Amino acid sequence: MLKDPGDRLRRAIKENNLYLVRRIIERNADAKDPSDSGLRRQRQIHRFDIRNPDPGPGRYTSLAWAAVYGHEEIFEYLLNLGHDEEELSRDAENNTILILLAGVRNSPIPNAQGRELDIQDVALRMARTYYDRYPYLIDWSNVHGKTALHVAATKGNEGFVREAARAQFESNKRARRNIFAQAAARAGERAAREGYSDDDPRRGIRLTKEELVRLRSGSSGSRTTTSDADGSTSFQPSPPVPPPKGPLPPSMSSGSSQPTPSSSSGRIPARPSPSSNGSTSLGTGGAVVPSAITSRIRERDADAMAEYMKRTRSGSNGASTGGNGENKSNPTVMTKSTTLPVSGSTTPTPSTINARSPALASRTLIDREAPLPDPPTDNRDADAGSNATARAPVRRLRPSNSAASLRPTGIIGMPPGTSSHSHSNSVIEFDVLSQALSPPSPSPREYKSFLPQLSPVGSPPNSPLPVEETRPLNIKPKPRPTLADAQPSGSASQHADDGFVETPRASAAVTMVPSLSGDGRSPVGPLLNGGFVVGDLSDGLCESILSWTREALSDPPCPQPPPYTTLLISSFKIMAAQQNMDVDEVAIDEGLYSRQLYVLGHEAMKRMAASNVLIVGARGLGTEIAKNIVLAGVKSVTLYDPELVQVEDLGTQASCRLSLLLSFNAQLSFLKFFLRAEDIGKPRAAVTVPRLAELNTYVPVRDLGGSAGQPITVEAVKGFQVVVLTDVPLSKQLEINDWTHANDVHFISANTHGLFGSAFNDFGPKFTCVDPTGEQPLTGMIVEVEKEKEALVTCLDETRHGLEDGMFVTFSEVKGMEELNGCEPRKITVKGPYTFTIGDTTGFGNYVSEGIFTQVKMPKIIEFKSLRESLKSPEYFFTDFGKFDRPATLHAGFQAISAFQEKNGRLPRPRNAEDAKAVAATAKNLAGEEEVNEKVLEELSYQASGEVSPIIAVMGGFIAQEVLKACSAKFHPMVQHMYFDSLESMPSEVPSEADCAPSGSRYDRQIAVFGKKFQEKIGNHRQFLVGSGAIGCEMLKNWSMMGVASGPNGLIHVTDLDTIEKSNLNRQFLFRPKDLGKFKSEVAGVAVSEMNPDLKGKIVSHQDGVGPDSEHIYGDEFFGALDGVTNALDNIKARLYMDQRCVFYEKPLLESGTLGTKGNTQVVVPHLTESYGSSQDPPEKETPSCTVKNFPNAIQHTIEWSRKKFDALFVNPAQNVNAYLSEPNYIEQTLKYGGQQTEKIAQIRDFLVTAKPLTFEECIVWARLQFEEDYGNSIKQLLFSLPKDAKTSSGQPFWSGPKRAPDPLKFDSSDPTHLDYIISAANLHAFNYGLRGDTDVALFKKVADSAVVPEFTPKTNVKIQITESDAPQEGQLEESLEEIIAKLPPPSSLAGYRLTPVEFEKDDDTNHHIDFITAASNLRAMNYGINPADRHNTKQIAGKIIPAIATTTALVTGLVCLELYKIIDNKTKLEDYKNGFVNLALPFFGFSEPIAAPKKKYGSTEWTLWDRFVFDNNPTLDEIMTWFKKNHGLDVTMVSQGVSMLWSSWTNQAKSKERRKMPMRQLIETVSKTVVPATTKQVVVEVMAEDPSIQTEDDNGVPIVDKEGNAVTADVDIPFIVVRI
Repeated sequence: MLKDPGDRLRRAIKENNLYLVRRIIERNADAKDPSDSGLRRQRQIHRFDIRNPDPGPGRYTSLAWAAVYGHEEIFEYLLNLGHDEEELSRDAENNTILILLAGVRNSPIPNAQGRELDIQDVALRMARTYYDRYPYLIDWSNVHGKTALHVAATKGNEGFVREAARAQFESNKRARRNIFAQAAARAGERAAREGYSDDDPRRGIRLTKEELVRLRSGSSGSRTTTSDADGSTSFQPSPPVPPPKGPLPPSMSSGSSQPTPSSSSGRIPARPSPSSNGSTSLGTGGAVVPSAITSRIRERDADAMAEYMKRTRSGSNGASTGGNGENKSNPTVMTKSTTLPVSGSTTPTPSTINARSPALASRTLIDREAPLPDPPTDNRDADAGSNATARAPVRRLRPSNSAASLRPTGIIGMPPGTSSHSHSNSVIEFDVLSQALSPPSPSPREYKSFLPQLSPVGSPPNSPLPVEETRPLNIKPKPRPTLADAQPSGSASQHADDGFVETPRASAAVTMVPSLSGDGRSPVGPLLNGGFVVGDLSDGLCESILSWTREALSDPPCPQPPPYTTLLISSFKIMAAQQNMDVDEVAIDEGLYSRQLYVLGHEAMKRMAASNVLIVGARGLGTEIAKNIVLAGVKSVTLYDPELVQVEDLGTQASCRLSLLLSFNAQLSFLKFFLRAEDIGKPRAAVTVPRLAELNTYVPVRDLGGSAGQPITVEAVKGFQVVVLTDVPLSKQLEINDWTHANDVHFISANTHGLFGSAFNDFGPKFTCVDPTGEQPLTGMIVEVEKEKEALVTCLDETRHGLEDGMFVTFSEVKGMEELNGCEPRKITVKGPYTFTIGDTTGFGNYVSEGIFTQVKMPKIIEFKSLRESLKSPEYFFTDFGKFDRPATLHAGFQAISAFQEKNGRLPRPRNAEDAKAVAATAKNLAGEEEVNEKVLEELSYQASGEVSPIIAVMGGFIAQEVLKACSAKFHPMVQHMYFDSLESMPSEVPSEADCAPSGSRYDRQIAVFGKKFQEKIGNHRQFLVGSGAIGCEMLKNWSMMGVASGPNGLIHVTDLDTIEKSNLNRQFLFRPKDLGKFKSEVAGVAVSEMNPDLKGKIVSHQDGVGPDSEHIYGDEFFGALDGVTNALDNIKARLYMDQRCVFYEKPLLESGTLGTKGNTQVVVPHLTESYGSSQDPPEKETPSCTVKNFPNAIQHTIEWSRKKFDALFVNPAQNVNAYLSEPNYIEQTLKYGGQQTEKIAQIRDFLVTAKPLTFEECIVWARLQFEEDYGNSIKQLLFSLPKDAKTSSGQPFWSGPKRAPDPLKFDSSDPTHLDYIISAANLHAFNYGLRGDTDVALFKKVADSAVVPEFTPKTNVKIQITESDAPQEGQLEESLEEIIAKLPPPSSLAGYRLTPVEFEKDDDTNHHIDFITAASNLRAMNYGINPADRHNTKQIAGKIIPAIATTTALVTGLVCLELYKIIDNKTKLEDYKNGFVNLALPFFGFSEPIAAPKKKYGSTEWTLWDRFVFDNNPTLDEIMTWFKKNHGLDVTMVSQGVSMLWSSWTNQAKSKERRKMPMRQLIETVSKTVVPATTKQVVVEVMAEDPSIQTEDDNGVPIVDKEGNAVTADVDIPFIVVRI
């Protein structure tokens, strides 16, 4: 029975028992104070009984439980009692009731009559009810920065999105009207002050008092929504909640005031007063009080609008005029002035719009030149009484026309006849959500199939937009523009390097400019505008809108798509730039590129962002290269391949789906990536470009055009920084390279033929590589520098310096010989692991002490030869040193293949001896005296017409990295010819010519290599992919192209328990921004199924991790049906577990991993190779705790210290408090462990009593005192115990060498690092207590500066931990343990009370976690004089982030798939398999045979780790022991299972006799005292045994020793035992 009324109340709410809820509340109210009545009693109920936050992690209130369970009657009852009148319900993550209701997923629930109701409908009604009372909450956000609208959009709550979007739109519109009215009023005041006449254009707009009233009330000519006389919209509110019996709570009383909640951040609006009737509707709430950023933007916007209106009234066609009104920018002057009412009811021409204020103008991109249509005439303007605007002549811009005259017909989300520029550009109005998220057609393929169903805002449902012509469109994404894109004036600008016309940008979230057809007619061009305050615009919602738009406007079924429409995503940075806000012009999206930034660095990324890349050839290799480059992020990628798609292209170009949400409840997925069956017969580049562009919205991807059969020309490659040729004849390569070499344009050519690949680099006569290796500069501490002609530097002997001859170093912090500090880089010569020379130091001072050397990376000049010259005298890059003669053969062979193709107009036929003979003869002639391998040439000819996806992945990843090297000058480029092959992957049964003949299959090019029989084996293969991250996505893509599991018996299992994060999008190309938060395995499985229709129903996605807890899922039956396992994991523990499972079930395992530009692969074959766990890397060296705690000398030490401090302040205390409150006898159990447990109890006392904050200001004070303790007092205590002049026992200065003497810090609120610490620490401390945080800098400065900091007095007899062997130092408490315990409140007095521990999350930039660690680390570095680290590098070290880049991932995955071919072929020779290691930075390839499984022996029996003994039918232990004695002559001495010792030779006789008679299942359960699950069919048992035939002593009892001097033992190693129970 539940005695606690709070628990009983929550139970009643969850059970939807309204009667019991009423009864509990009434009884407890009477029990509390029977004298209370009426409103006072209800308010007491509200505080004491109803609110009671759940002690669970969510901390839901009663009202929150009613909301999430969909119990509408209880929800209304509690709300009517004034549940949220004084304090709004917020859970542990600050989710308001509206946010909780927005996140309700769609599912049926039964009502009282037994009928099923849609829970989202119920939630929407409750949201209306709640919004009626608290309309301002629509803009409140949780700790993740998500508003209710954002949550609803991501959860698919369509109804909520529709109404909430309209609500925000109306609220923002009213706020904007107020600003415009204020602007007009200010203009009038200025006119009166300056004495402007009525006809003076500088006077601006004159508004009467009535007009101002109408403007503020929203009743003027706006057509966005219909308005009533009082300014409320026509959106009908939900029926008002019937008032409860008795006096009304203040929240429902007419005219009652509302208390204002405390603000937590700049984006939380203040609470407005309710309307006179105390109720509004969802969509008609009062104006939202904007955040600080929004307010600032709106103020600037008002000034811009005033200037806009002045120019509109001045009489020109939109250009600014001089004093006489003459048009300065256009020869044609309008004959009649145009007046634009503030309401925006007229439609100025686009030319007028674009010439106006730069803050309101539009930037448009058009990639074709064509006549522009006449602007339409809108009769609604005449009806509104506005003056018609004369059409301005079209202004010509090279090379295409200005988009200024594109008519704004059919603007979605805006009133008909209203210009997009009548809206504030600081507020994006996106009302399309309210009308267009659920088109009637479930799968629109053409514009006309859905566009007529969209309604302008304020129009009747399903009233079509004006459409003159409907035409299917393709979308080409445009990256988020930089600050440079916001032009300072209204004139257009031309970018010579990309051929695009740019005009200043408007504030659209998504701008779609229709392309122009050859006849000059233009399809409708909708301009999607959004309804979110800038501060509330979320990436996820923006991407959802973008995805919907793409699906709606893409994928035309017509044979030839029209010219691509440019799709342009605007961002907050562009709008901020228009408002003159400070924005980094070349800012990099660290959320997207975070893992890649740790590989390349910011400087290299910036250089890449300025490079335009041309890729010629869009077959498998070209597309793979383009994919990797687009993911990496260059300025632009252009494809040239006008050839038509053929059916066999589908086998080497991935075509993954883009699943888009037209309705958030129904996913449609028809837009695929790269190539699909419908593309056959269309130009390759044309169909590939828009799908490649989906991979990265920051990188524009373009089609260079051309017609089938038209080769690339020199003129076409001009203007690009890097040119990549794929599948291009050698003669054309020579022609293009002659020009690129002469003009210093980086050139790469590449080809693949079956299992062969080639690449050639020419980066110009002199290419500067700024960082050849990419490794972090070496650094170390020095202890001596000689004053000699060749001075010897001696390093601290803790670690080797790691330098090599020829490297350069510089110095810092050297005392005495200070000339070395900051010196020019000095070349070194290594003399030993701890010494090196640096040249002459005789002119310097004498070295005294200390100093740090730092390696300086020196640029390297690399000279490249042209292709024409290099063909004659090639320089080879070796990919396999076991094939040393292979490059020369393939150098001639690839030239011979190209010559054959140019001569015969085709490639050699698969397995055709005649063609192979011709190719070999040509190759021999080309090689001259060079010896060539005829068998290799023959095989090259046989495979010339084939394409193999893994080879394409290997070459595509490698070449893409070379492109990035050319763009960034980071890493050493390949010099100069590279040839790669994997002939070992050929099946043992060589296919015939007939077997390799094409048959119209998507796998024809792979069949040309392997034959149809082997393709069938591939199709019937069954694999288990563990992990679907970066490697997993690439693996699935390759398997899809290879046709793995596409046959009748094939199957792929894929599992991953992780969800998709933003940083995944840079490397895991199957994922899109709309997939954020979804399971990786689920999204990847669906995407791959749509890549290859043959895989429909062949991929099973799991979300269960691999481990002992999931063995009931991945058990005997599961592994028994597999042919192999492929790991795509990122941690050692899971790898080792899967390795054990593969050994147990005797399944082959493919293992791989990446670290930046490094990658490795390993193949594990049963009974042939060692396992993954047979050899392991040495553990990472850990920093001694004394160094981290007291003597840091590197930034890594301070970051490690701050990471531990994070747990010590925000994780451990909250966990300890919760344990104290929930676990009986916690104090007694804690004291048993001794040590620092007293400090733990004192900390619990502080967090519950002495330092418990009640307000956020107290959290700031706590942070200020913590600052003083960590960076002031503790340093003072350290220096008191170990003064700066302290000496060691040998008389040497204590503070020398690696020990740096610290200095205490004095708090300064004007120091950004000091303040960052206070802000982050206070917010995290507040999170522990469920208090709402804040980011108001003024508040932090005020409170922190006024905090009273106690004076510190150092303590005596404090022992400092100096070495690792010293005992950890403990703090000295002023109180005794008994006194501390006496001050602890009893747990019963805090029933249900819990703190919230912080869960460290490195990738959320809004949660203050990395902010705290960065500030704490840098403050610690200031203490010790260590150079601080920026947030980016701190995040990597603290979060233990593994650097990653898509190029390495693609290459490593390709190598794994080449080994998969061998697994499928069941190869049995060790030399057939290859383990690989690559480093793309150097570059370096290394391959070796796998290590054979080590053999062990007992008696005459040899065995390996793959062998085992198997016992059936649940035998007894006695039966097992007898079998070993009888069959192998071994005496069993010990038996164990897991961690349980089942039996041993020293077990007492009675117990031994009992256990030996037990069956194995019973024995395990008896000893382990656990029940063996019924699903467990077999167990692994370890046995130790002795061979009694081995003599261990001589006749005199003296132990016998072996040759190494070790005593001979009778113990023998035997395989493990499998017992089937």
